[in-house]
Amino acid sequence: MTKKKKNSKKNSKALLALLMILVFVLSAAYVVFNNRGLLKYISLKKEYTALQEQVKKADEKNKSLRAEIDSLKTSDVKIEQVAREKYDMHFPSETGIKVKEK
Repeated sequence: MTKKKKNSKKNSKALLALLMILVFVLSAAYVVFNNRGLLKYISLKKEYTALQEQVKKADEKNKSLRAEIDSLKTSDVKIEQVAREKYDMHFPSETGIKVKEK
């Protein structure tokens, strides 16, 4: 083989390797940066975790509210406590005392 053919094959192999690297880099960039890519996935994963935490807190709040509703349905003491504290109610025979805060 002549020297030109060897250099030509060497150059074509180098060009092919460079082209393959370029295709790989462009493909990787597309996977990472497109609208459905890796960055979007990470963002959505964080949002999903935050929403799961909100749901967990809401479930706990619902559970405590249901427990309070049940206690109000069954306990006269609880009803009286809420009436006194929240609505400033008292029995007719009682006199109320108001304390002024500074």
